Amino acid sequence: MPQATSSPGADLGQLQSLLERSRADSTPAGVYLLWAVLIPFGFGLVDARSPLTGLYWLVAAPAGFVLSLWLGARASRRAGQVEHDEGRRHMLHWAGMMGATALLVPLAQSGDLSQGAFPRLVLLLLALCYFLDGVHEDRSMLWLGLIIAAGYVLSLVITSHTWLLVGGLVSLALLGSAARAWSRRVRLPSP
Repeated sequence: MPQATSSPGADLGQLQSLLERSRADSTPAGVYLLWAVLIPFGFGLVDARSPLTGLYWLVAAPAGFVLSLWLGARASRRAGQVEHDEGRRHMLHWAGMMGATALLVPLAQSGDLSQGAFPRLVLLLLALCYFLDGVHEDRSMLWLGLIIAAGYVLSLVITSHTWLLVGGLVSLALLGSAARAWSRRVRLPSP
C-alpha cells in the first residue's frame, strides 16, 4: 500500500518548528530554578554564618552541577536532540569554573587572599563564566553575567547584608530566566 506523502510546505513547516524549538533556549528552566534556590542560601551564609559557607558550597556546588547536567541531558532527550558535543562543552565550561574556584581556596587559606576578597573574586569569576557561556553557547546567559557583574560592583559599595542582597539579585535574575525559558517552551508547537 503506498504511503501518503506530505506536501513540501508542511515538511518545511515541521522542520522550521523543530529548529525553533531546538534553539529557543538551550538551558532548561529547571537548571535556572535549581541555582535560583542554591545561590541565595550560599551567598546569605557569607553574611549570616560565614564559617559554614565553604561546607555549604563543598556540597551544593558539585550536587548542583551534577543535577544541572542531568536536567540538561533530560531536556535535550525530550526535545529529540542528542548533541553530545554541546553537552560536553557545557560540562567542561562549568567544571572549569568549579575547578578555578577550588584553586582559589589555597590562596585564601594561606592568607594571600583576604577573607573579604575571596567571595568577591568568586563572584567575578562567576560573572565571567556566565557571560562567556552567553557568548559561546546560550545567549540568555549574557545578561545574567552582566547582572552578576553588577552584583560584584554592589559588593564593593554595600557594607551591610551585602551577600544576602547580591544573592537575592542573582536569584531574581535566574528566576526571570527560568520564566523566559518556560514561556518559550510552552509557546512553541509540538512536533
